[in-house]
Amino acid sequence: MLAEGEPWAILSSAELNLKHKIEDVGIPLKDWDINIYRGIVTGCNEAFIIDEAKREQLIKEDPKSAEIIKPLLRGRDIERYYAQQTGFYMLATGYDLDIPKTYPAIFNHLVTVGKQIESGEIRTRGKGLFDRDDQGINWWNLRACAYYSEFDEEKIVYPETTHSANFCYDSGEFFLDKTCFMITRSDIKILVGLLSSTLMTFAYKRYCSGTVLGAKGYQYNKHALEKLPVAKIPASQQQSFTALVDQILDAKQVNPDVNTTSLEKEIDNLVYALYNLTEKEIAVVERTV
Repeated sequence: MLAEGEPWAILSSAELNLKHKIEDVGIPLKDWDINIYRGIVTGCNEAFIIDEAKREQLIKEDPKSAEIIKPLLRGRDIERYYAQQTGFYMLATGYDLDIPKTYPAIFNHLVTVGKQIESGEIRTRGKGLFDRDDQGINWWNLRACAYYSEFDEEKIVYPETTHSANFCYDSGEFFLDKTCFMITRSDIKILVGLLSSTLMTFAYKRYCSGTVLGAKGYQYNKHALEKLPVAKIPASQQQSFTALVDQILDAKQVNPDVNTTSLEKEIDNLVYALYNLTEKEIAVVERTV
């Protein structure tokens, strides 16, 4: 019998045995010392997400504006081990910040965009800036969110909808839109390597993911990812494992298109060893993923 909420899958006997082996060794991600959070739902991207030109204009009008203009990542900007900032920013107006008094240039921008939306000059899928559901204390604020401060901390970022395991480390530079998620707290760089590994990609797609989107890929939604059985790395191996992840991250930072296959293969082999996989079991994984 399937447990409640467990996705249906037709598994061969080899895959079923492999599933049990992975579950016996791994610890569900929800039991790690982590938090998984969704990116910010603005309720009106047309107002709260700006480009480079608008950022420069707002800072020129009032240098203090820079305090709450945050580099933004969208799902499409995040690749495996690398995130490309593409010139978009979020106005982090918080739940209760006094924007008119403290950030007048940003307030004037929001007023202008709001009037354009309500007049029909800018078309938006939402209700508009002044009467949207996703707002804070005032119409110029973002919705209530207990984890705004987490965006400024080191974290793992990843797109919800993807064709592969696109997990990347972020030192705390970026805010995220609603098409992304982030993982914060424990063993961040180790977890980047584990989640990006071939075995964990296989396990998620075959045993955890309940949402397949055909040509669009599949979803790394929070409730499915929390079920993924991820093995803890022994303390004696953590330094060497993190060093491999750092080499990949550093190489991708210099050249996003660099081939890091050999380093990723080293990580794969370490992960296979964690789960005590045989050569035949490894072949099942690499044939299927």
